Amino acid sequence: MKADDACLVITNLPDRESAGRLAHALIEKRLAACVNILSPCRSVYRWQGKTEDAEEFPLLIKPAACGAP
Repeated sequence: MKADDACLVITNLPDRESAGRLAHALIEKRLAACVNILSPCRSVYRWQGKTEDAEEFPLLIKPAACGAP
């Protein structure tokens, strides 16, 4: 990775426990250098033709490597 390369993966998980499991798995497998689990947020979105409203936990994932091979 070059010094000017930067990547950030943003995703949401439905609860703090699953967010923690994913964060630990990414770090243990050296797929991420750091994962931030943020405070819960409210997400409103369309899913299978319906409007959904759910609490989710955002994750900011800093990959160990960036870009396409």
